[in-house]
Amino acid sequence: MIVCVAVVGHQNNPLYIQSFTEADDALKLHHIVHCSLDVVDERVNNPKKSGPTLNETFLGLLYPTENYKV
Repeated sequence: MIVCVAVVGHQNNPLYIQSFTEADDALKLHHIVHCSLDVVDERVNNPKKSGPTLNETFLGLLYPTENYKV
């Protein structure tokens, strides 16, 4: 089930964040989005030689939590 959607800009900044849960969870999901963007930035700027190339758009599981898969 989708609980949050984020649109990300070219400079790795969130342009739009929409959560589909209770208001109490909105701040938590906002934090998870920002943590995930840090991971995206790290993986794009520091690629592993044996890992995926920059041409691949799927980065895999970014930020594992107990309740959500990001």
